[in-house]
Amino acid sequence: MRAKANPDHYPAPYRILDLWRADAAQEEEARSLGELLVGRTSRNLVNVFLLAEELKRRGKKHEHHIERVHVVGAGVMGADIAIWAASRGFYVSLQDRNPEILARAVKKAYGFYKKKLKQPRLVQEAMDRLMPDLNGDSLARADLVIEAIIEKVEAKRELFAQVEARVRPEALLASNTSSIRSRRSPSRSKIRHVWSACTSSTRWRRCSWSRSCAVRRVRKRRLTARAALRSRSTACRWM
Repeated sequence: MRAKANPDHYPAPYRILDLWRADAAQEEEARSLGELLVGRTSRNLVNVFLLAEELKRRGKKHEHHIERVHVVGAGVMGADIAIWAASRGFYVSLQDRNPEILARAVKKAYGFYKKKLKQPRLVQEAMDRLMPDLNGDSLARADLVIEAIIEKVEAKRELFAQVEARVRPEALLASNTSSIRSRRSPSRSKIRHVWSACTSSTRWRRCSWSRSCAVRRVRKRRLTARAALRSRSTACRWM
């Protein structure tokens, strides 16, 4: 567990184990929860989230000169990224060595656009911007390349080596990894975990409300934790 969750950054799993080992009562669990929710780690994580949202807002104000996006890997994440990018007006090529997976991604895209865009003309325009690319022929024209393959370091390194040999010098390379650090030039490649794109009605609404909902959830948790602490203090006085 330590390999995935540093106790200094994510103390909650270790606190759960401590409570389990001690066979803690509900009052102790409530106190532990309250300490975590209002503690430094919780505040820092919320702050990181809000800063990331602020960066997204600021990024919309700057020109990026990206028109063509190439996504490698048509699985769940890769397909969602490609579908979303095409819906935002980018010309997207989606690469995968399995034609059946590509076909499934295209079918998913059509269902998403039909449900969200409604008008046949808009649906067709979005579908025209999404191009299946079995052999990666669109790499030579891509402004941005995003890999979304399996979470294996060697597989990603091998892929990037192949991609770099085929893209233009000014093309930006990005990874959708959530656990692998980049060792490449920061001006050339970017590591960015892309949260699953909005390809269902529930997640579509969640995208629009993510920041406000997160803030409300944090505030609610803090109030709940404080109430638990007050309740415990009151109980202690009556003991």
